[in-house]
Amino acid sequence: MFGPRDLRRQFEAMLEYFYFEFAARYHAPSQFLAGVASRAYPWDMQPGKSFAAIVAHRQWGEPCQPGTPFVVNWLLTDYVAPGPLQRIAMKKRPLEIFAESAEKHIARTDHLAARFTVASQNGGWYSDQQVPLLITVAGAGRGHALHVEPSMKFAARLASRQRRAEVFGVYSFDPAEVVYQKQFRDSKAPLGFAEGLAFRWHLGSRELVREVRANGVRWDGQPRAWKKAATFLLRLGEVRLTLQVAVSDTRLPRATPSLRLAWQNDELRLDVHLLDECDHLTANSRLPGMRFHVRLSDARSRAPSPLQRWFAHEAEPAAVSASAPCHVLHQSPLAQILADEMLGFFLGRAKPPWERALGKR
Repeated sequence: MFGPRDLRRQFEAMLEYFYFEFAARYHAPSQFLAGVASRAYPWDMQPGKSFAAIVAHRQWGEPCQPGTPFVVNWLLTDYVAPGPLQRIAMKKRPLEIFAESAEKHIARTDHLAARFTVASQNGGWYSDQQVPLLITVAGAGRGHALHVEPSMKFAARLASRQRRAEVFGVYSFDPAEVVYQKQFRDSKAPLGFAEGLAFRWHLGSRELVREVRANGVRWDGQPRAWKKAATFLLRLGEVRLTLQVAVSDTRLPRATPSLRLAWQNDELRLDVHLLDECDHLTANSRLPGMRFHVRLSDARSRAPSPLQRWFAHEAEPAAVSASAPCHVLHQSPLAQILADEMLGFFLGRAKPPWERALGKR
């Protein structure tokens, strides 16, 4: 570690805090780092190949399969995080973390359960590489990451409200950014899986998905389409996922709403199309959006509750205000760290606050 010797204690404290943040969000059962991502790469959605997997491997011996030379940044370090942080990472109890980015006007919620995690972002925008809704699930031998991919990443915006393992949201496109994309960015950042405006739900591999019900009827695995809305009940290993999706403002001119569920490259995908062609749009155009309601639970704990049975037959998710804050939260003692406690720790006058939190358990 380099730097002025009289600041060594502060450097070490800051490094320990960063690892505390990492350990609090690391989900050992699925072997993924929980929480939304401001910047993610394709390999971050693959088990054992993310930078987080490399860190967990170096610190706690977790499995990893590095696929990029950038991992050398972590493989050459000899830093070892304090023991209490390993306890936080590897023996985590159900935990919920709430964080805000005032500069970006973003609120984030991370829920970590025994066999899955759910994380969502409300408001703001980080970059075209952001993942504002991320679910990880523990499988039989490896974890799986579920997420939503916009066809036009620069223009996609998410407003959501999360309560524990349940998220209500509206995913939409900013018309001004759509116009800008078409005029200036197409050559450098072409559209993804669709030419128009659409969202793709990545819902797990064949290894993970055991059963799918659509609008209460067991799905036979053949491609299936719906016009405006549908409800799905998925059995993902030992986790149950219920998902409602509906296209809003379907009567707008040129709106072409459709939902299509199919296996592609051994992955279950739900494509939600809003608009097939957007050359006619202006910065003030009104665009359709995608409303959704997703809920996860442990399939081993009990049979579907009356709420889930009702949920599996509903076709329209509730609307969410574009400015709805994530206020109703349950916070773990690990997340209740006061600013004065952190300051005392950084100045070397107090023990790490997370050690005291662990001692209370």
